[in-house]
Amino acid sequence: MTPKPFPALKSKHLGVLSGEGEMALLTKTFDWSQTPVGPIEQWPQSLKTVVSMILSSKFPMFIWWGEDLIQFYNDAYRPSLGNKGKHPHALGQKGKDCWKEIWTIIYPLINQVMTTGEATWSEDQLIPIYRNGKIEDVYWTFGYSPIIDDYGGIGGVLVVCNETTEKVLNSIRLKESKDQLHFAIESAELGTWEYNPITQTFKSNNRLKEWLGISLNSETSLEESINNVASSEQEAVREAIKQSLEFSLGGAFDIVCTIINPITQKERIVRAKGRSYFDFKGEPYRFSGIIQDISDEEVAKKELADNRRNLELRNAELLKINTDLDNFIYTASHDLKAPISNIEGLLQAYMLEGSFNEEQQSLIDMMLFSIERFKTTIKDLTEISKVQRGSNQEPEELTFSEIYNEVILDIRELIKVSNDPVITAEFKIDKINYSRKNLRSIIYNLLSNALKYSSPERRPDIHLSTQPADNFILLTISDNGLGVNQESQHKIFNMFERAHQHVEGSGVGLYIIKRIIENFGGKIEIQSKENVGTNFYVYLKNL
Repeated sequence: MTPKPFPALKSKHLGVLSGEGEMALLTKTFDWSQTPVGPIEQWPQSLKTVVSMILSSKFPMFIWWGEDLIQFYNDAYRPSLGNKGKHPHALGQKGKDCWKEIWTIIYPLINQVMTTGEATWSEDQLIPIYRNGKIEDVYWTFGYSPIIDDYGGIGGVLVVCNETTEKVLNSIRLKESKDQLHFAIESAELGTWEYNPITQTFKSNNRLKEWLGISLNSETSLEESINNVASSEQEAVREAIKQSLEFSLGGAFDIVCTIINPITQKERIVRAKGRSYFDFKGEPYRFSGIIQDISDEEVAKKELADNRRNLELRNAELLKINTDLDNFIYTASHDLKAPISNIEGLLQAYMLEGSFNEEQQSLIDMMLFSIERFKTTIKDLTEISKVQRGSNQEPEELTFSEIYNEVILDIRELIKVSNDPVITAEFKIDKINYSRKNLRSIIYNLLSNALKYSSPERRPDIHLSTQPADNFILLTISDNGLGVNQESQHKIFNMFERAHQHVEGSGVGLYIIKRIIENFGGKIEIQSKENVGTNFYVYLKNL
């Protein structure tokens, strides 16, 4: 039976040049008479046929024709030229003029096809081209094939190509990611495993093999690996794996266990984290993850816990010692008041009974001076006991100016014996909610210290001020006195510590006010230079 011939097709797409896309229109309207190929009517049939073929194709294609390698390309190839690049100038242009930046790369391939008639094939070839206003690295998979002209010779080269830049870059990124993952695994000294539930094959990296006592050149099974877990923990590991392989439970795996090398008997506390992957039926096809040796971490945790317990015991002991010492100070300061008062009363009665010579009077004065010092010490011990116990009065609304004036009256005798001091005050913030007794104690101690430790070489100049400082009120007391050397500044707030031994005092004033300030949530700082002066910065909480 003779087959029927295909019917003749009548379509607006057919003709000398078929196709309706951008490149078909440009090709039809291009002035080819200005090129070596001449007007379309004079083209050889072979050129018309191949140009018509590429213009109607949806696959990227490109043609070089004749000795000058005049260029043609289709809509599918057009995106590879980008924007602000070679399009549309590449149409009808000579190859060497169009591809100057890569001519040394592509011309040998073109010449090979034109002279030998043998096609070429290149896969994921890097060929940088100018497009989008710059030279870009572009990867191509392409084939160069000869085009036979009307006389049986080679009239040009047909390029069938596909840009693979994104594929190649993704491959590079994937490799980099794998390299980074490998580096991270090696840097973190992790073991890795992968188990296929279908084939029941188990693979691990060399580090995990070493931990499990497995030869680096051999593999083991999942069950054999679990057998190297401490016997008391094996059932928990099996149950965790079983749950991970259940689709309904999400596939997560996270467990801490002890593995034992059967050869060296070395134990490691490890944390294994991984997950299972499931197919569309919910069946697991992969179970993988990492294992981290946390032995040192667990030892450190145990040591930290032991240290914490020891510290708590030590703190409890210190608290008891401090409580006992506080009770002793409190009791001693109260119990000593009565006998010293009796001694003072008996001495004063004795003085009323008669007259004394100069030597006797001197001895009596020394006794009275010692009694006063003893009474001051008892008073200081009582104050220390109060601040240790946190015995503070309820806060009330006060003004710095009022407390300052009260303190000036209290130290008027000290002011009289000083070298005509200049004392000034500037209160940018005057109101504060604070304990009256404690605020008086703070200002009293700092002002009296400024007078006591004034320099005999210059007139004392003392200045008080207040100003806001974040959530505090900053009370500053500055003087131009003897100052404190750098080495002694960190000790100045210690109990019974005095910056200058020749100045009379018990050395507890700064300790007491520091405790008061800190009990109320504030802090005190010192800035001082020897023989220049001292600044005290008191940060007071507005209660």
